[in-house]
Amino acid sequence: MTAEAVVMNKSAVAMAADSAVTIASGRRGVKTYDTVNKLFELIEGAPVGIMVYDNSELCGMPWETIIKCYRESRSGKSFDRLEDYAEDFLQFIIQDDSMITTENEEFLVLDAAYAALVGVFDSIMKGFEACFTKDAKLVKAKLKRLVDSAIENAIEEADRGEDGPWSNKLPLAKLRAEYSDTVAILLDELFAKFDLNRLQKKRLVDVALNSLRKNEHGLASSGLVVAGFGQSDYFPRMCHAEVGGRVMGTLLSDPLQTRQVTLAEPGHLETFAQDEMAWSFLSGINGKVRRSIIDYWDKWVAESSSEAETSLGEALPSLSEEDVKTISTLFHRAIHGRYRDFLKRMQHEQETQYIEPMWQSVASLPKGELGVLAESLVNLTSLKQRVSIYDAQTVGGEIDVALISRGDGFVWLKRKKQYTAQIG
Repeated sequence: MTAEAVVMNKSAVAMAADSAVTIASGRRGVKTYDTVNKLFELIEGAPVGIMVYDNSELCGMPWETIIKCYRESRSGKSFDRLEDYAEDFLQFIIQDDSMITTENEEFLVLDAAYAALVGVFDSIMKGFEACFTKDAKLVKAKLKRLVDSAIENAIEEADRGEDGPWSNKLPLAKLRAEYSDTVAILLDELFAKFDLNRLQKKRLVDVALNSLRKNEHGLASSGLVVAGFGQSDYFPRMCHAEVGGRVMGTLLSDPLQTRQVTLAEPGHLETFAQDEMAWSFLSGINGKVRRSIIDYWDKWVAESSSEAETSLGEALPSLSEEDVKTISTLFHRAIHGRYRDFLKRMQHEQETQYIEPMWQSVASLPKGELGVLAESLVNLTSLKQRVSIYDAQTVGGEIDVALISRGDGFVWLKRKKQYTAQIG
C-alpha cells in the first residue's frame, strides 16, 4: 500500500508520493519495497506529471518502464487538454504489444483465476473431512455435492458483482476460446485431490474467467494520477483511474475521473491509497471513529420503538395495545428527528470548522506551500504507521514532491537520491 497527495489552486499543482510500493502477483505473493519511484514527469518539457499508487507493475511490467517508454515515444508532443494526455497514455498501454505481450496478459489471467478459485478451494476444504467414512474411505457422492455447492455459491456471488466498464469487450465466450486450456492447467493443480468431473471443471473455468469481467480491483491493480496543464488549460486539472491490467488488448480500467480548478472552486486537494490520517487532519475526525458514532446511533434509533413498546406495556398495563403503538411511534419519530438534527449539526461543524477553511487556505497558498502541504499529507500516514505497534509499515521511504505550473512546467521540489552504479 502507499500514500499520495495532489494539491492545486489557480497557480499550480503539487504532487507528492512516498517511496513504498507493493508488487502483487497472485500465487507468487505480495512484497513491499520503500525505495521505488512513483512520481514522474510524463513528457519532457510538458507541464504534466504522473503518479502511481498500489501495485507498481502492470501485467508484470514495471510502471516506471512503461512511463519512460511512453515519454521517449512522445518526445516533443503536447495536447490541448490534460485529459488528452491521460487518454493518450492509456491508449499507448493498449496498443504497445511489444512491451506488454500475450505472455504478460496470460500471467494476469492466471493470477486473476487463482484469486477467484482459491475461495472455492477453501470452501471445499472446510467440508472435505466430512466426506470420509470412519474408516477413512471417501464417499464420492458427498464430495460431489460439496464441490457442486461450493461452485454454485461462487457463481451466485459473482452474479451479484457489478460488471466492469470493459466487460462488453471481453465476453465470456471470447475469454473461453483464448484461455480455457490455460485455466484448466491451474484447475488440475489446485483441485487435484477432488477428482473433478468435466462439468465441474467447465463451471470453474467460467468462474475464473468471469472474474476478469467484474469491476473488482484486487492487489494486482494500480492507481494512476495525471495532473497539470494541457495547452488550452489555464488552471490545473487532475485525472485518475484504477487500472487492473490488460487482457486481449483490453484495458481493465475504470473511466477517468477528472477534477479541475475553476474560479468558483479555486482550490482542491485529494489523497490516494492509504489516506485515513490525512483526512483525519483535514476533517477534524478519524473516519473510523465517525463511522462508529453513526453506527451506534443508527442502531439505537432503530431499536428504540420496540423497546419503547415493551417498556410502556410493562409500566402502564392499563393502556390498550393500539395506544402503546401510537405512543411508541410518536416517540420514535421524535428521537429520529433529533438524530437527523445531530447528523446535520455534525456535518455543519465539520464543514465550517475544518473543510471549508482548508479549501480557502489551499486556494490562496503560494506555489511552494502547495508542495509543503502535499508532502505533509503523505507524511502524516507514514509517521502514524512508523510509531504505531498495530500498523504495518506500508507507507514510508523518502517522499518525492513535484510542482507543476504553466510558466515553469514540471519542477522537482524534493526528490530522493538516484543511485547509479560505477562500473570500472
